[in-house]
Amino acid sequence: MAYGLFAFLILVTFAAFTRASPLILKSGSHMDNASLALVNAVQFQSKIEAMTEIYRGKEEPRKDINHLIVVTGHAILLDKNKYTEDEAWVLEPFQKGGQVQTFVDHIVKGIELAKEDERSLLVFSGY
Repeated sequence: MAYGLFAFLILVTFAAFTRASPLILKSGSHMDNASLALVNAVQFQSKIEAMTEIYRGKEEPRKDINHLIVVTGHAILLDKNKYTEDEAWVLEPFQKGGQVQTFVDHIVKGIELAKEDERSLLVFSGY
């Protein structure tokens, strides 16, 4: 069971990485594409390491939390400065043309709910 879960997590991570990173340039040699892929992989690994530190936490566990608020991530944000535009997200074709605002609304609602209750924990699932 543990091996299956581990394999699944690796597969999901690989799938997310390949969809979120523009690894292949239309113009340029195969070597340029390989170099770009390596740079992207290194940047991705450093982000994973930073997130791991966040998940481990440096604070004492909070025992006063009584419920969890989860905001699901239905897409991957690539450019936080243009978060309201489709081009700033990795989207499936059926998600284009209006769903981005729904993602933003869900994020805002999660934050509002967490602010209303100090005993809640807000978690963003996905990117």
